[in-house]
Order: sequence, then structure tokens, then C-alpha cells
Amino acid sequence: MKRTYISPEFKYNSVNGSFKMAEDVSFFSSKMLKIDELLSITNDNLVYYQLQSGEQLDEESEKSSSEILFDATIQKKNNQSIVIDADQSDQSKNEKARWILTIDLKTILIDYIFAKIKFYRTFNGLRNSMTRNNDVNSAIVDYIKLNVLSRYKLVEVELFIDYVNLSEEGKLKYGNEYDPNIQNIDNRVRNFTQELNFDESQLRLIFNQQENASQYSFKYYFNLYYERI
Repeated sequence: MKRTYISPEFKYNSVNGSFKMAEDVSFFSSKMLKIDELLSITNDNLVYYQLQSGEQLDEESEKSSSEILFDATIQKKNNQSIVIDADQSDQSKNEKARWILTIDLKTILIDYIFAKIKFYRTFNGLRNSMTRNNDVNSAIVDYIKLNVLSRYKLVEVELFIDYVNLSEEGKLKYGNEYDPNIQNIDNRVRNFTQELNFDESQLRLIFNQQENASQYSFKYYFNLYYERI
């Protein structure tokens, strides 16, 4: 019998391109998600629909299910924290107290882009079975991390502060509150220091309150602005 030298031990199976979410760069051209020139993470509300499985296959039928709301103000609230700077004197803490507002930029940006992708139904028709981990949402997050995050740079942060007299009922010393309703030009603060960590995933805003901390607490809010690079 004539030998073919074709090993029966191997079998080639076709797989969906969506198993690999990292886009390959070609010398001549590359396919890539079209993204916005600017991203303004302010008070955006994005509503989208999907199946319980996370798949987006038919928008009309999906509208019979509950809508999913992405609220940027809530997302920012859940990914920030503010503490008084422990490296200052007790006198400073009672006067022009210094504060550190830490913002998880990476999580906020990923979740915002994810919501926009869902809103525009960019991966409409993609099924769980067509992804490596059998999860469309996980695949979209991988796509954002591998292809989109590095294409944006933080260019501006807006910080708003509104002071509250402690004589008002229920107000506590150092009882600062996150509040998107204070966003206006009169409350915008420009005198603060920005510190990005090494991979630019986290930002610290360091500032001194302008009203005496023994008499005032404050409400605060922030906006983030990104530019495509």
C-alpha cells in the first residue's frame, strides 16, 4: 500500500475569528473598531437592550426585556474614594485641610466604552458560542482592553467643590459627599494637583479645602475627558 505520510492524529477545525479579540496590525492596513475622537465622561445615561445571556441578536424582541441603564454619575461614584491626607498637622486638618481624591480611571473608562459598544450594538449577532470563554460580555471587555484602552489619553479633569456649613442639620465634620448636582461654573476648582500611577490606571487629585474644616464640610464631583491618540 502506498503511504501518504498524512498523519491521522491531527484534525483541522475552523473556528470563529471572535475567538481571538486582539486585532492584528498589518503593514498595509488593519481592521479596527471606529472610535470617537473625544470621550467626555460627565452625566451620560446610556440605555441598551440585550438577552439575559448578554447577546444582542434582535433589538425589537430584546425590548420586551428590562432595559439596562449605564449611569456615568453612579459609575464614577462607585470607583472613587476621598480621604483626608494623614500627612499633615492637626492644625491643618482643622483649617485648610488637605484631601486626596482617588479615581479608578481604568474601570470607569472600560465600563463607559463597554456601555457605548452595547448602545450602538457594535457586536450585534455575536453569540456566546462564538467566543473563547462562551461569554459575549467577557469577550467585549477583552476587546476593549486589548485594542481600545491604549488609544485614549486623559487630557482634562474637572473638579467641583461646594462648601456646606456644619451648622446645617445633619452635617458632620469631614462628612464630605459625592454629589453630581453641584456641577456648575461657580463650583469649579482649578487649584489641585494630579498624580497618575505608572500605568495611568489610577488618578489622585490632591487639594486643600478653602473654607475652615472646623466649620465646613463639602460636596464634590468630577468629570473626565479623554482624547484619541
